[in-house]
Amino acid sequence: MARIGQLFAALTAQEEAVKADGGQGSLVAAVGDDEQFSVAIALIADQLGFPARVVVGTRLTSDDDSGIPACTDGVCAGRNLAAWVEVQGADGRWAVLDATPQYREDLAAQTQRQRDPENPTQVLPVPAQEVDPPDATGTKGNSNPAAPNTGLNLAWLWVSLRVGAIVVLGLLVVLGPLLVVVLAKALRRRARRLRPDPVQRIAGGWDELVDARIDRGAVVPTHETRCELAFAYGGAAAAVLAEGADRAVFSGLAVSAEQADAYWRDVDAERRRLAGEGSLRQRWRARTSLASFLRYRSRPDRGSASIHAGKERAPRGA
Repeated sequence: MARIGQLFAALTAQEEAVKADGGQGSLVAAVGDDEQFSVAIALIADQLGFPARVVVGTRLTSDDDSGIPACTDGVCAGRNLAAWVEVQGADGRWAVLDATPQYREDLAAQTQRQRDPENPTQVLPVPAQEVDPPDATGTKGNSNPAAPNTGLNLAWLWVSLRVGAIVVLGLLVVLGPLLVVVLAKALRRRARRLRPDPVQRIAGGWDELVDARIDRGAVVPTHETRCELAFAYGGAAAAVLAEGADRAVFSGLAVSAEQADAYWRDVDAERRRLAGEGSLRQRWRARTSLASFLRYRSRPDRGSASIHAGKERAPRGA
């Protein structure tokens, strides 16, 4: 209803504008207006109490002067499309009401002379200040401030990098020697673990356990056998490892690489147990201790020496 109201309000305004000079051609001449007029007629009929319906279709036959051609030989095209209204009377029959407006005459062109809109503009004077001209040398009389630097300021980045470098350098100075000791122990342990001879690998595993004990404050061995050291250290694991190392070194039996790997797994388990004992300060002191390196200054590493007769003292009773 609002859309139809707008349509007829525009038609009324057009009729008032053209008056009697424009003729019918100035009022209605748009394609598809029959659809809008059909809706208007149906609304009027509904307000008067008559049932009404809008029908959109093609004209199969045409015996009126509506101007809408009928379909030819059963073929319908867009020119045959139309809209009309059917209103039901008191007798129950539906009456057809044509809603096609005139369309033959085009809209008349209307020329209206209008004045250009006047928009007065008030120009306000802008206050000005006297500025001394700049000196030719560029050193005096320059009252214009320097243009601001719109580039990205990375001064904070350089300061942060310098502070970070100083902090990292300080940490390296303080923690560098400790890290070197830890790395040296890891390399020593790897060299012992990767010895080509399985017997030497087992002997190196025992030496690794002894070094772990020395770094935790145990007495540096001088002439004690492995079993004597295991008894001094205490614990069933140390005794088993000492016996396994003596058997591999002095029995003369063939030792496989799998046996050496199994022996090192037991050594690693015992080292982990030792590393978990004591306070945090004691554990870090043991990791960074140099005691296990200093014991080789007085005599060579027994684990790295040859296992031939005379190089290692056999355990008592062997």
